[in-house]
Amino acid sequence: MHYTIAGTSLVIAAVVWKLTANKTASLDETTSKEIDFVNFDGEGSIYHPKWVERKTANILRLTETFSLNGFHCLMVVGEQGIGKTRFISEITKKLEADNFVITSTSCDKPPLNNERSSEPFGLISKSLGPLLGFGDLGLQQSKIDQSSKAFSGLEDQLASLPGVGTLFGLSNDSDSEAASKGQVIHDVTIAVRKKVKNSPLGIVLDDLQWADESSIELLSELIRLLNDKSEELENPTALLLSVRDSNNEDIASIREMLKDQKHKADEIILDEMNKDELEQLLVSVGLTKGPPNVVEDIHEYLGTGNPLHWLEFLRGLVRSGQAQVDDQSRLEILVFDTNQWRSSVPPDLISQVEARIESLPTEDILLLECAAQIGRKFSISELAAGVSMDRMKVLTRLRELEDQTSVIQDQDNNDDYFSIDSEVTRDVLQNRTLKTTGKDIREVVKEMHFLIANNLILNSPLQVNQIFENCLLAGSRMQVDAIKYAIESARSAANKFAWPEVIVILNKASHLSSTASQEQNDQISFLSAIAFRGVGGQENRDQARNLALSLVESQHIDLFDVLYLYLETSFEEKQKDDLQQIVTQVEEWKKGIKLEGLSEPLSEFYRISAEAELMGRNRDRIAYRKGMNAVRVVVENFTPSTDQEGIQQKRLLSFIIQSLAIDYSFEQKIDKKTESLIEELFSQSEELKKEVNDLQGLAINLGSRGSYHLFTTKKISIAREFLSRDLELCEQMGTRGDMSAIYNKLSMCDWIDANECTDADEKKLLQNNALQNAEKAFRLAVELDREGDRAFAGFAVLEYARINSNWPLIDEVGKNLDDEELWQIVLSSYAKSRVLEECKNLKGKGEWKWLESLQAKVSTSMDG
Repeated sequence: MHYTIAGTSLVIAAVVWKLTANKTASLDETTSKEIDFVNFDGEGSIYHPKWVERKTANILRLTETFSLNGFHCLMVVGEQGIGKTRFISEITKKLEADNFVITSTSCDKPPLNNERSSEPFGLISKSLGPLLGFGDLGLQQSKIDQSSKAFSGLEDQLASLPGVGTLFGLSNDSDSEAASKGQVIHDVTIAVRKKVKNSPLGIVLDDLQWADESSIELLSELIRLLNDKSEELENPTALLLSVRDSNNEDIASIREMLKDQKHKADEIILDEMNKDELEQLLVSVGLTKGPPNVVEDIHEYLGTGNPLHWLEFLRGLVRSGQAQVDDQSRLEILVFDTNQWRSSVPPDLISQVEARIESLPTEDILLLECAAQIGRKFSISELAAGVSMDRMKVLTRLRELEDQTSVIQDQDNNDDYFSIDSEVTRDVLQNRTLKTTGKDIREVVKEMHFLIANNLILNSPLQVNQIFENCLLAGSRMQVDAIKYAIESARSAANKFAWPEVIVILNKASHLSSTASQEQNDQISFLSAIAFRGVGGQENRDQARNLALSLVESQHIDLFDVLYLYLETSFEEKQKDDLQQIVTQVEEWKKGIKLEGLSEPLSEFYRISAEAELMGRNRDRIAYRKGMNAVRVVVENFTPSTDQEGIQQKRLLSFIIQSLAIDYSFEQKIDKKTESLIEELFSQSEELKKEVNDLQGLAINLGSRGSYHLFTTKKISIAREFLSRDLELCEQMGTRGDMSAIYNKLSMCDWIDANECTDADEKKLLQNNALQNAEKAFRLAVELDREGDRAFAGFAVLEYARINSNWPLIDEVGKNLDDEELWQIVLSSYAKSRVLEECKNLKGKGEWKWLESLQAKVSTSMDG
């Protein structure tokens, strides 16, 4: 507490916002034990957050009122951690700035399970003793000597009062020791009034719910007497109180008294922070990076706007490595997975939620446990099926729970759905299910999922993902159904290009492989391979190719689809080893397995394409076109026997026609006739892809046409249009692997336009756009191990960053490109020559150790 006289501050004890003793203190010791006290210095971090103005509490208005002569009293009410202590500490700062003498005390939580302190007048001794100069001093004489120096003989006046003399051990009169409680109350009141004669006075009492009965009684009388004599007080006197909302009768009487003194007293109830205040809280702790909807995400997860719970949660993320604080106290949330957030939930919040759940009737708890098994958002119909109850009875009980508690909420936009208020509440319910009655409750859960699954199969057969999840949790009785619906659910996700979701679904069912038939295992392998290719990255591509190879002789998966998956995955990166593997593998297939139908021309198409890529721009174009046209004739003359074969025929024909268009676009001189032929071939390929809804093929078509106009016709606006459409389609399909090359080509469009632009501001904007797109391309290529894209984007970043004088980015990219293995894999002589050109341009621009090394490695790979 600070005691201030005529501008001089004497620190007697510290009473501040209870957050943490230091930046590494355990949060468990902060809220639960309430023993950590630190001085708030407003640094602006998760350890020292800046003050956030509250909508229901205007500090400026309050402090202006307190500066008026007379008595003023404010009681701040709210739950633990809501900001009561912080709020009154902010008011205290303002009052100190106005030369108020402040005594500030926090009531200590009593030991064990006592609701309040038993020490008579303990709070008043702690708070007013230092104000009058007799708090925590040694012997009696020492107390008198020290207080004399500090208060110029004030103790002589007070010691003559029998109640105060006894209270602070100042009187030697044996009769005074028997002073009554009423005398003590009377004396302290007089002493406070005398103190107000010298300067404005502020008395701050925090956590009043722990105060002893005598102190509460004295406080009530002090409020009454000071209010009655308010007009006689020479200076403003402010009494600031904070208390948790409780059923304490003595405190309730004080609150009632304050209501009767509205012109001099006020009560503020601090509720949870609203969305705007929570946003300001995140600003106050220096958050610079988080999920796009960070306020909604955290609020829905925690289910509370309590600022201390939010701070503890954020600190928990830092402790667990899911967030970090830099040397400037800025906060970055690194992990957005709510499953991993569990470890950072404040124990105090979990305890509060557990208490709220346990207060409900047993049958309601069981109903909520079953709802939690379905999900945070749950269907009333599913829940009714799972607990074998009439839907109307379940709905009625849920409505009553919603009215009586905040545990569940109706979903306004869907008549069949309710939701649990937060993920924390759902976790508590699920944990309770697992631990309450041991093995028996697990059987109850299985039975519930069994009933829900069968109800969904009968009435909602298209909800394959929900059926799968319930079958999975229903136990051994539904393992066969779990495998079936895992495949259906994964196929549904694949149709939406939700590749990560496909992998998650199949991983959940992986332990059931021994139950599955060979056909089902082959389907799972094929779906996994498609998903791995869709996610991208070298490791995932390798898994996709290995799985596809294992299915070549499968009797259950169409051979054309398997070969296409393997060959396109191998070809798309155009890496030397992969291309050579295609040629070798096709030759082996011709000797070892019977390539029937369209599988043979498909394999031949990729063999010719791979050989041409290995030869680079020196390929024999006449031989290439002859081979492609021969394959085209075979495909055009093929007579499909099924609709599936008809689709495959059009897909393969579109590949061949598009490849011919690309080859013609590489002609050194393109006359009008050739240009018209190229456009015709591209258009034919596009129409075929549209007929069979081949979105991936359509994306390749758009990208190829964008490249043609970028590199050959130099029609940049047309190139940008095709590339933008390609990027949009790739984003729709979730094929991130192809996006690196698209960003790189878009950066080239911007750079070419910048070079031709005469307006200085627009030129600079285009150059910045070019650098941003090139950097996106490079980072995506590095993330997904796209080595060819990494090389092309790398030289672009070096050039554009040099023009934009972004030296740190040049250093980062240069170090990454200084990789001997990369330049052994990359075939493009153009990319290599451009890197060498930039190495020369960068000489003398900075001291980079990697520069000569990179130049040497690229030169060596070209010589080889």
